[in-house]
Amino acid sequence: MPSHPEIDSLQTIVDAQHGLVSHAQLHAIGFPRSRVKQRVEVGRWRTVLRGVYSVTTGPLTRYAVLEAALLYGGGSSMLSHHTAAEEWSMRRPDSTALHPYISPFRTGSLRSLRLRLSFVASAPTDIRHP
Repeated sequence: MPSHPEIDSLQTIVDAQHGLVSHAQLHAIGFPRSRVKQRVEVGRWRTVLRGVYSVTTGPLTRYAVLEAALLYGGGSSMLSHHTAAEEWSMRRPDSTALHPYISPFRTGSLRSLRLRLSFVASAPTDIRHP
């Protein structure tokens, strides 16, 4: 069976990121935009946030939702406030709130940072960045 470096690279990325990949990561491994579009259109992948794709079709786990926010935010983003405390086991997880820090130097609009928790098992609420 021939090796496909871009597929191997993609598998490595999604394995480490709860089934998610960003547009920038896809571009870096040479994955064509047309193939991304085709996979989204036929339902093999779905857009979680602008430029962030899930390669799975089932509900997103809490970790995948958090990862999606971080991928959307870029390299300088991080979890903050209650969400960071939850990840450090300093408080119980709250499925209705997400507190990412996204650098003010990030290009693009924060309006698209809207995570549909309907993707997450048993949490039908929308999450919006304040």
